[in-house]
Amino acid sequence: MRPELEDHPAIRSIRAEGFLSPAITAFAPSLRAMHAAWFGLAEDINRHGQGLMNGLESVCQGRSTHDPVCLTTRLLMRSLSAFQGAVLLAERGMAVDAETLARGVLENAFWLGYLARSPKEAVAALVAEEQFSQRARDRVLLKDLEQDQADRPALAASLRARIAQADAALKGAKSLSLPDLAARGGGPADYFAYKMLSSGAAHASLHSLSKHLASDGEGTWSGHVTGPDADGARRALVLATHALLSGLRAVEARDGAAPSDALTTLGQTHADLWANLPATGAAL
Repeated sequence: MRPELEDHPAIRSIRAEGFLSPAITAFAPSLRAMHAAWFGLAEDINRHGQGLMNGLESVCQGRSTHDPVCLTTRLLMRSLSAFQGAVLLAERGMAVDAETLARGVLENAFWLGYLARSPKEAVAALVAEEQFSQRARDRVLLKDLEQDQADRPALAASLRARIAQADAALKGAKSLSLPDLAARGGGPADYFAYKMLSSGAAHASLHSLSKHLASDGEGTWSGHVTGPDADGARRALVLATHALLSGLRAVEARDGAAPSDALTTLGQTHADLWANLPATGAAL
């Protein structure tokens, strides 16, 4: 907060309406210009991903929805949608929110990598994880019914039956942890990036809350960041593009294929831009 700017019409608008303010929309082109190279790379990577997704859709015709190719296709759709959301949020300076979506893109990349390396095993793991999740949801709902003494005998009986079926199906099985998933499908530094995005954006933590603090040149707290975060927007683009590149490499690696020349070029562009970031810009 800078008191001398509080009476500026744009600041008053942001104070009143937050990121829904027309002032944010007006600022977006300036923020894009600040980080034109990163926004341009994001659009190029997105275009490449859309092309891969469109090609995979046709391959899915006539296959089971649990076929590894079809699961890969839907994970890629999910990744692209989240990535596009991250770019739109970064454009408005909503850095922490963009990073939250980037975390989801990276988790999808773990599954894409797992499907590429061990397709049958990954499909079985996805099925088991859904069973673990459904059983947990059923247990919560059943507990709520019992605590509320709700007179829903048919629903309670159905939940108990589903829980028993899941217990039998999952007997002796263990849920797949994120570190294990990352080891099976991610790159060397991907899990660290995932943890930093979890702590620094997705979770309510002192780390993520610090992103809403402004500081002076010496690192002393000097107010709050209540509007667009231009530096944070660049950081979000760096991480989101890294996450989608990881997923696209996994998609192209199906059946042991090498990455395409186009994807290799995009990865090199990312590495070059990263190398030219100021010392503080590369920090997660």
